[in-house]
Formats: sequence, C-alpha cells, structure tokens
Amino acid sequence: MEKGFSVGWRIRTTAEFRRIYAARQRIIGRYYLLYYRENEIKHSRLGVVASKRNVRKAVWRNRVRRVVKEAFRIRKKDLPAFDIVVVAKASSVEADNKELYECINKLFTQLEKQSKRSSSV
Repeated sequence: MEKGFSVGWRIRTTAEFRRIYAARQRIIGRYYLLYYRENEIKHSRLGVVASKRNVRKAVWRNRVRRVVKEAFRIRKKDLPAFDIVVVAKASSVEADNKELYECINKLFTQLEKQSKRSSSV
C-alpha cells in the first residue's frame, strides 16, 4: 500500500474543482460534504477544502484535512473512479479524530453504493 498522497491522486486546479461542483452530485455527512463526479482515469482522485471561514485555526484545518487524506489513502483502491472533493463543515472543529474518520468512511461507503447503483441501471 502506498504511504504517500502523490500528485496523480490529487485534484489540483480551480477548473477541476469547479467541474466537480458543477456536476451537482453530493453526499452530506455530519462533518463533511462530499462532492463527486465520474472521471476518465481508472482511479479516484481527492481534493480537500477546509476554508478559514468554516474552520478558523490553521491547526484545526490541517487536522481535518489530515484525517480525510488518511482515510482516502487507506480506501483509495476500493473507491470507484471518481473525482472527489471533501468540504469540511464548521461542525468538524468540535469532533475528535475518531468521529471525523468514521464520518468520512461512512461517506466513502455511501459513494461506493451510489456508484454500484448507477452502474447497474
């Protein structure tokens, strides 16, 4: 299993983020919003947004991002070929790492179910 979060697994440009938001497909969790869109490559990619407006302190923003990246790193081989943007809600500040991890894992599981449902139709 890869230890890092290399460039090929990341969403980097503003245009890519906009395309994913424009697809208007999202899953809402307690601490995160997950936007997604099918991509043409054979693996999923991740972008994480923790805005200063929602998560005020840099330490908190980094923690929220770190949990998402770690959950993605562990599950990326199982996830369908989607571009995924995870947006941290203001409520994420109040949660501990375990709660954040459980929330993002639940969202990834829902994404897997959505993709199976849409591919079988």
